Amino acid sequence: AVGFDASQAVEIKTTLVNPAFNDSSANSTQQAGLWFGLDEDNVAKIVAFKTGATTTRIQLQVEDFVTEGSTAPPEEINVEGLPALDSSIVELRLVTNPSTNEISGFYTIDGGTEQSVGTLSLGSHFFTGTDHDSNVGTANVSYAGVHTSLRNADATPTITFQFDDFSIGYDTTPPVITLVGDDPLDIAMGNVFSDPGATATDDFDGDISGNIVVGGDTVDTNTGGSYEITYDVLDAAGNAAVQLTRTVNVVSPTGTIIIVKDAQPDSDDTF
Repeated sequence: AVGFDASQAVEIKTTLVNPAFNDSSANSTQQAGLWFGLDEDNVAKIVAFKTGATTTRIQLQVEDFVTEGSTAPPEEINVEGLPALDSSIVELRLVTNPSTNEISGFYTIDGGTEQSVGTLSLGSHFFTGTDHDSNVGTANVSYAGVHTSLRNADATPTITFQFDDFSIGYDTTPPVITLVGDDPLDIAMGNVFSDPGATATDDFDGDISGNIVVGGDTVDTNTGGSYEITYDVLDAAGNAAVQLTRTVNVVSPTGTIIIVKDAQPDSDDTF
């Protein structure tokens, strides 16, 4: 296990190489993956584990004895019905968010698209850490590492799990905002304006479009001119995206045909 300052958002990653679940004939949730926490009673983990001869589950689980007590069942989210992974490369990732006291889990199989398992709540003690050396001059730490367990399977035959890498990294990369729709955007005077909006993605937090703050001018479609709308967002670590702007031009309607009819016909009109 590795001790570190968890008061900032961190990403914990590992790669599980060809997990040999089927070396054992038992289907008793033999598992391997990542963990984060303080000790065996206050721990969050993301694991792949065997549920059958040809099936596997990815599980995000939290045990929090400090908050929930020792008799409370763990909180967990399961992705069921995955195929056997004995010949697969499985990337597992945990992302912590101390500002909301949450942890999120992700997995990738054989280089495919990363999938989200979900997000669970943690007690604040996961992030404030624990005294590891009884020295008032050193900071508290939380821990992370790789995890394997036979659970209820027989001790033999032995299952060997290979981890290709393990890393802990702080979130220092800002999110990226992408405008939806045109920029500049023209709208005819008198029409109703609806902002097409924007999306935002973050390398730790994923899709954070819902956190975008829209500011700038209020578009008045009854008054011609140019208006500027701004888009800003922060990720869980407080990294700010580069602000994007959209120019909205309120313009006079074009292509309008005006027909004028005489009230009285001219004297030389022919009928």
